[in-house]
Amino acid sequence: MLAIFDEYHSAENAKHVRRTMVANAVNGFWNGQTPPIGFRTCTVPHARGKDRKKLEHDPETVDMVRYIFKTYREGTASGPIGVTGLAHHLNERGYRIRGKRFSIGTLHNILTNTAYIGYVIFNRRNSRTG
Repeated sequence: MLAIFDEYHSAENAKHVRRTMVANAVNGFWNGQTPPIGFRTCTVPHARGKDRKKLEHDPETVDMVRYIFKTYREGTASGPIGVTGLAHHLNERGYRIRGKRFSIGTLHNILTNTAYIGYVIFNRRNSRTG
């Protein structure tokens, strides 16, 4: 009997948490995952309840992200550049992302992340993991 009650309570709790997280996303608040490179979270006072977090530009890394997009769009002095070439270009110049060298996958994630155009997606399903 206790196991059934615990299962019901867990399902109800999950439902309330999901509803709150969706409401936060609809209102433009950040739900706690690691922010994209070039952004950081700032605390915003909320009229009722706990303070919420929003994204803002990170002054330490925003210029690097701008350089990545500019170089990818315009190329280098030697001509157009792809993701692989851009990774080599950034690593040669000593750019690091969270202390690590740039990889092709990391750059692809940066270049395809919709947060950089002002469109943050929450509650998207991953086709591999469900």
